[in-house]
Amino acid sequence: MALARVVYHLPQRFFTGEGFYARFGKRLLGLSIACLSLVLLAPLFFVIAVLIRLESPGPIFFVQERIGFLAIPFRMYKFRTMVANAERRGPLVTPSNDARITRIGRLLRKYKLDEMPQIINIIKGDMGIIGPRPEVLSYILRHREEYINVLRVRPGLTDYALLSFRNEEKVLAGSDNPEESYLNTVLPLKIRLYWKYNREISLMTDIKIFWKTIMAVLSSNQFAAEILGGRTRFGEIAVGLGYLTEDSIQRALQKQEVSAITESRPVGQILLEAGELGEPELAQVLTYQQLALRGVRA
Repeated sequence: MALARVVYHLPQRFFTGEGFYARFGKRLLGLSIACLSLVLLAPLFFVIAVLIRLESPGPIFFVQERIGFLAIPFRMYKFRTMVANAERRGPLVTPSNDARITRIGRLLRKYKLDEMPQIINIIKGDMGIIGPRPEVLSYILRHREEYINVLRVRPGLTDYALLSFRNEEKVLAGSDNPEESYLNTVLPLKIRLYWKYNREISLMTDIKIFWKTIMAVLSSNQFAAEILGGRTRFGEIAVGLGYLTEDSIQRALQKQEVSAITESRPVGQILLEAGELGEPELAQVLTYQQLALRGVRA
């Protein structure tokens, strides 16, 4: 694959997460947790498998090719949550109101139980516990340049993006074209969060994400995972996504306070005029802010 050659041959300075923990610790920790989890969860696997087969004919697992570490493709496993051959009956993106989802499938999706078979991928070495979620090739190619840094980290079960977009299916349900909404709105924001994780890779970061994921799954509130830790202010989101620094926001707020005497201008407009934020980045931060506010109101 041409993309794999590009990622592999880029100089190491382009990437983060090259320390001992990122190279060896994550794999050893993930393998240990996955092996133990497979033993403990085997009875639950059996029950889910029986329920899937009782409700609708077809395979127990949904298997799909995803792109992993160094752009190497692998077969990712999930419990099947839709009717058999659903990928031939609609888009790859699945909004919450998709008619292809089965009754047991809705329950599995609600509590992320459909993702459990990826423990097998972790044991095989395709994935880790924490890391950017693996994506299909066609979607990656739509954001090829931005994805190069992402592909130098082994994909995982959960990360900042999954926590932030735990309500992704509900967000897409209101779109006339869920697939294009995902590609143009949701995925670019996920990529920024993948970059954020890549910059912050450490044992403590992984423990924090793992704990937040458990709490989010156990919570009945679909927005409990919180977008960027519950931040709803423009400046907080822009910093969290890595577009700006705290100093940039403080300067913009000072300008806003001064100009408030004669006119009221949003912080985003001030940053845009100062050249510290481009129009595409401004649009993405505003989109993320809308999602965050929607989560607070829910």
